[in-house]
Amino acid sequence: MSIFCVPLLCRLIKLLEEIMDGSKLLIFMETKKGCDQVTRQLRMDGWPALSIHGDKSQAERDWVLSEFKAGKSPIMTATDVAARGLGM
Repeated sequence: MSIFCVPLLCRLIKLLEEIMDGSKLLIFMETKKGCDQVTRQLRMDGWPALSIHGDKSQAERDWVLSEFKAGKSPIMTATDVAARGLGM
C-alpha cells in the first residue's frame, strides 16, 4: 500500500486493479525519468513491472524485453523512442 500517491499514479493503479487478468500490458511514457519513477512505484506497490528506454544498456533492454515476452514481468513501461525498436 502506498503512503504517497500522485493523482495520475493513483488512477493507473486503480485501472490496473480493474483490468489486469494475467495478460501483458505495455505503458508508454513521455520521459525516461517518468518510466523509472512509475515502474519503481508500481514495484513498491507489488506490481510486476519493468521499464525499457534509451538510457539502459543493450543487455538490460534485451533482458527486460525477454522477461516481458515470457510473461515473467507482465507490465512494462517504455518511452516512445524505445517503442520504435521493440519489434513486437
